[in-house]
Amino acid sequence: MMAELFAMPVTVGGSTTIGAFWLSSSFSCFFGGWARLRMRGQADTTVTIKYSSYLLDNGLVDQSRYYTGDATDRYTFNEDGEVIYEPRFTYHPVRYVQVEGHSGKLTRDDLQGRVVYSSVDLSGRFDCSNPVLNQIHQNVRWTLTNGLYGMPLDCLYREHWAWTDPATITGSLYPRQHMPLFWTKWLEDLAHSQKPNGNIPQISPDYDAHSAFDPAWGGNYPILVWYLYEYLDDERLLRQHYDGMKGIVDYHTSIAEDDLIKQGIYGDHMLPGKFPGDEEFIAGETPPPLIWTGYYYRGALVISQAARLLGKTEDAKHYSELAERIKEAFNREWLNQEAHQYVTGSQTANLLPLALGIIPQDQRAGVLENIVASIDKEYDGHLHTGNTGTTCMVDTLAAEGHADLMYRVTTAKTYPGWGYMVDQGATTIWETWGGYAMAHGYPGAASMIMWATIDEFFYNDLAGIRGPEYYGPGQMTPGFRQIEIRPYVVGDLTHAKASFRTVHGVISSGWKKDGNGLTLDVTIPTGARAKVSVPTMGLKNVGIAEGGKTVWKNGTYMAGVAGINGASQDDDRVAFDAGSGSYSFRLTGQ
Repeated sequence: MMAELFAMPVTVGGSTTIGAFWLSSSFSCFFGGWARLRMRGQADTTVTIKYSSYLLDNGLVDQSRYYTGDATDRYTFNEDGEVIYEPRFTYHPVRYVQVEGHSGKLTRDDLQGRVVYSSVDLSGRFDCSNPVLNQIHQNVRWTLTNGLYGMPLDCLYREHWAWTDPATITGSLYPRQHMPLFWTKWLEDLAHSQKPNGNIPQISPDYDAHSAFDPAWGGNYPILVWYLYEYLDDERLLRQHYDGMKGIVDYHTSIAEDDLIKQGIYGDHMLPGKFPGDEEFIAGETPPPLIWTGYYYRGALVISQAARLLGKTEDAKHYSELAERIKEAFNREWLNQEAHQYVTGSQTANLLPLALGIIPQDQRAGVLENIVASIDKEYDGHLHTGNTGTTCMVDTLAAEGHADLMYRVTTAKTYPGWGYMVDQGATTIWETWGGYAMAHGYPGAASMIMWATIDEFFYNDLAGIRGPEYYGPGQMTPGFRQIEIRPYVVGDLTHAKASFRTVHGVISSGWKKDGNGLTLDVTIPTGARAKVSVPTMGLKNVGIAEGGKTVWKNGTYMAGVAGINGASQDDDRVAFDAGSGSYSFRLTGQ
């Protein structure tokens, strides 16, 4: 893929010796890849090509943030003449390209940008009536391609490796693109990186010798295996990785104290502060052991679920009992029953147990109320979460009846949030909520997958194509053989639609609201069935037709449409049982 770049001569020391290039307005985001440059020169002269996503005030590229990795190419002519230079075994952050030492004049025709990433199916799409959400989704897609180099790359110019933490995010984002080979390969990397004692290092492949261990980061391994099993309907993943999954949970058990994990490195990572640049690397308001123990619980539960499926009865019983003990210890240690909150009552401290499904039933409503109050009132419709808490928020808030609040959080144009990034001109997802500024001099990356999990809200809730739970204990019919379509009509949205490929084919869902009516169009692939829930939007005396024929009237299902076998109603939806095929439901009411 090529991108057009414009040339800008820069005068240095009285002579025009450096050319800086920037992307055209029609292709303004920065991407991973390299530049293809036509050059003319004399033998033994060297041309230097520097890449960056930033410019200095003097118009030259700013590489000060790249404290590892050079982001620079050099070419020496072996004879006089013209060459077309294009590196093949590297990748760079490409937005601005600076050429030094070229003796002739360069024009835009001499330079092309090459967008490069692993060859995967990126056919998944999302679109809605809110341009802010559309830009966020586009930023996610560019951030995704910037991390696709045979593994979920952290960032293009500072950390050329795959942290195991991004499994938290990539587990709920990347599978919306059909990438089974990419993921099965990375699972093998994780397995090969596993230490003899069972732990998984914080980076995999572990070629940079980052063998340090964090229970939440390496603890993503069994969670991701289970998630991908549900997504791809590939039981081989469970069989292949079963021993490794057990290994890391058993390692957690070996270091646990009274069923709690108190050893680790990180906690809730990159918490937003009071102003841009005030981000906290590890949140002080949420005890890291709460995070670590939550992953320990989820891992044990995954093993019990996998063991039951694989017919390993004794293991299923053992790890189920272990998960129950961890849950009890978790609540005993951190749940304040009088205040209906966990420890400090931070958003993350309450969201993680909510997502895990471990809050005692008589405490759930109170904890959820505290979460909503914190987001809505204490932080004025903004998140106050790090990497774990943000993923849990995306996982749970809409499903718990607060899709409107999640929409408000997502679209807020003030710090912190995704809408703020867009308002600041971002074309990718940043590493830090405050963008490039950090109070302690930490150079935040301009493209990192950590907050890209927001796409899950778009697919899962706005378009309504429900996927597996990442943290939650619920089990989805693997491979989307039984699909739940449950869109939320929220905020000022007038339409939303999405589609993505599964092992059975493409699923799509799109709705459009007009006055006192709504049209919901869905496609269910061959071999699958679906529960299609049409939101009634608070209307009374609703009627629903499919393809012009009435299927719901006066609170009663009307048979006669091929592929639809029944329907039922709850407070705000009418749910239809549908087979494979394409349907167009039209709701009207008063």
